[in-house]
Amino acid sequence: MTDLLDKIKKAEQMLGNEEQAIEIAKLMNLRNFDEEKLTGSSPFSSDSNPSFIWNKKDLCYHDFSNGGNYSIINAYMYAYDETYAQALKRLFDRCHIEFDFKRGFGYDERESLENYKFPVDDSVEDNSNAIAYLKKRGFAEETIKFFDIGQTKKGDVQFKFKDINGRLVGVKYRHAHAVKHGESKYWWQGDCSPCYSLFNINNIDITQPLIVTEGNLDAMAVWQSGSHNVVSIPGGATDLNWIKYNFDFLEKFKKIILWLDNDTAGKEYVLKIERDFAKENIEFMNFSVVPYKDCNQFLESHPKAMKFRIYKMIKKIQTCKIS
Repeated sequence: MTDLLDKIKKAEQMLGNEEQAIEIAKLMNLRNFDEEKLTGSSPFSSDSNPSFIWNKKDLCYHDFSNGGNYSIINAYMYAYDETYAQALKRLFDRCHIEFDFKRGFGYDERESLENYKFPVDDSVEDNSNAIAYLKKRGFAEETIKFFDIGQTKKGDVQFKFKDINGRLVGVKYRHAHAVKHGESKYWWQGDCSPCYSLFNINNIDITQPLIVTEGNLDAMAVWQSGSHNVVSIPGGATDLNWIKYNFDFLEKFKKIILWLDNDTAGKEYVLKIERDFAKENIEFMNFSVVPYKDCNQFLESHPKAMKFRIYKMIKKIQTCKIS
């Protein structure tokens, strides 16, 4: 892990200070960009204020509208629609830095995917029914597009689970309507291998704190509210298989924030996760959305309050030691 972070830092330093800031501004199409002050308006907010400010010490922009940091790797992801691994490879190739991408992220493709039975993308071109349902749940079209949400022939919502390289490894569905109490909301595509990959793992920056939510819609709610380094677990509060499968990837993070459902199952799940990582040098923080059950319910009820809560959480992560 230290070796990888050192290589990232070395590559960023090779690109220079002001030159890199200007390149990122162009890649991310910063509005109201001031080339002298190296400031601009956030690409993730409609606000015209100069909230996107260059940090010459860390060689990244700090977005004061959502609390996030955005480096050249994030700019590549934004401009070229690449996964984090693809953007990192672009940077390393440019700076002539060697790195084994098949093993460096904690996965050996020859072992983990040798006999894997991949799912198929069965989404239809018209996903208007899924979009309409998700809009009722508080989601913007930008969020729905980013997560590549699809729709089945029957009109159900389709979630695509990908690996760090963006390859489809799991497909999960949800009814695009309310269901009766006790009725199953979600199900997986049949006749394929079990999926243990984290939802949105292909877009995760390993240099920043990771937020882990319980459900796909919760991860989408956190992303829409301003924190983009977020994943959700594949099988809900009864699933622990994802920990073993993603362990080598997860141990690369210095800080992990658990934002699981505010119920008994969610609280017990937090203890199980922290137990499994007890011997690792990872700082944990546990958040809840009292009195709401989960992040999506919070977003539906109070979207502005949800965004402010995310901002405060990020600031706390950046300034406080997590115990």
